[in-house]
Amino acid sequence: MHRDTLTADMKTAIKTTVAELLSVLVTRTLESDGGSSLAIRLRILSSESFVQLLGAIFKIVLVMYAQAIPITPSVAC
Repeated sequence: MHRDTLTADMKTAIKTTVAELLSVLVTRTLESDGGSSLAIRLRILSSESFVQLLGAIFKIVLVMYAQAIPITPSVAC
């Protein structure tokens, strides 16, 4: 796996996780137009929900990092 592929995979995994978790974590009804934007949904998260979201993203990064360790020497060239 090359660095570009790993980066693209990580971005996709993070975007998917954020989209899925936000739909679960956001319990407040969004009434304003544009209320469904990512920024608005992130702002209305409770502190606990935001920490859960960051924890999930951190786990993704750890998994991707673990996958990248074996290829690091070939990417560094």
